[in-house]
Amino acid sequence: MNAAFGVDLGIYIFGSQIYRGREGPIHVPRNLVQVVEGIFGFDTRSLVDTASSPPATSPVAPERLPGAILSPDQVAALYKFPKAEAGMGGQCIALLSFADPDETKVGTGGFLPTDIEAYFNTYQGIGPGFPTPTVSPVVVKGLGNRPNRAAGIDDLEITGDIQLAGTAAPGVGIGVYFTTWDEDGWIRAIKRIIYPDPGDPEPSIISISIGAPEFALDTKITWSRAAVELISGAFREAAQAGITVLAASGDGGSNCGVAAIGSDPPRAHVLYPASDPWVTACGGTIIRNLAGSVFAEATWPHTGGGVSDIFPLPTWQVGANIPLSANSFPRKGRGVPDIAGYANGYCIVVDGTRLGPFAGTSGVVPLYAGLIARINATLGHNVGYLNPTLYYLGVTSAGMFSNICDGASNASGGAPGYTSIPGWNACTGWGSINGIELMRFL
Repeated sequence: MNAAFGVDLGIYIFGSQIYRGREGPIHVPRNLVQVVEGIFGFDTRSLVDTASSPPATSPVAPERLPGAILSPDQVAALYKFPKAEAGMGGQCIALLSFADPDETKVGTGGFLPTDIEAYFNTYQGIGPGFPTPTVSPVVVKGLGNRPNRAAGIDDLEITGDIQLAGTAAPGVGIGVYFTTWDEDGWIRAIKRIIYPDPGDPEPSIISISIGAPEFALDTKITWSRAAVELISGAFREAAQAGITVLAASGDGGSNCGVAAIGSDPPRAHVLYPASDPWVTACGGTIIRNLAGSVFAEATWPHTGGGVSDIFPLPTWQVGANIPLSANSFPRKGRGVPDIAGYANGYCIVVDGTRLGPFAGTSGVVPLYAGLIARINATLGHNVGYLNPTLYYLGVTSAGMFSNICDGASNASGGAPGYTSIPGWNACTGWGSINGIELMRFL
């Protein structure tokens, strides 16, 4: 491999990670330069940072603020989701589950079917009534479904995503795509969802609860430009195929949990793929003062959000008053998030035990994936790529969103932050969605 591609491969140790890596650029024959888009697999560093509580990179869970413990169906009712159609019209939500790139390891994360059945049969102790979804595992790369409670966050994340998505859209199909947490694993998984193999599910929505900071050279988790370009191109293909892609904006506030280097001041970051313009990014809110169907909504203080260092300002964000980057070198770029929803914690069943509530923006993504599945099933067609529509409605329709403008900040880790102001803001986007109104417009 060294001779074929002109690289210097080696085994590296960084913290607790042991991975294969390389020195220098990768070379290809001159006559293939215009053909090859990227070469992946030489570098097996971990990319995954779970946008959930507790995050994979921190031993401390994001704070769950005081308040009532809500279930996904309760939040769906508060957000006026349209009625769930029987059978959900064959709708399917794709979820991603990542494992260690070292394929010799076992028990690196997954879900127990008995946990899914237990959750829906008892539904958090309030009685039956929610159909257990059909979950279709798809092994893209690695060993597939290897649940292991000792793996911690990996089991919690995918188990929670299945349970929340299945409650937000009763009767929806769920495809779980097992892959590895390096760039090659990401690319293969996204491509497999868009271009399914025979026998695979055919999702209309991709729900992504994980991400890593954009080009954050001050962290062990980073992206290469080639990977971002290839993945972003795949998300564009998803849009062309009528697939809606949603991603969590993260739980590390404005700095995404990235520590400063030496004497350099802490910087603001956003997560990728939430920052991708072909993805709808989901931030976090808190629901307070609940009385029947009346409630107040505030900014969840750990919500990720800000301005992209990679992507320029999309045309559909012009007119939304996207601020310049809060960093000392202000930049105009793609603003994150686009929308927001309840992130103050859901309970799930893992290893037969009711756990939680777990706070995090990863709970927002399967919730809104359920909304899109309900809308698709009711309309009889997939609504697909939503961002231009959401920004048109944010400017023109006062009743479409619950604007969160409480003056709260998502500043964290000493990095500059952003404030929840009227209109779009870099903490909660346009705010939470009125599901019925969005469906009527679509």
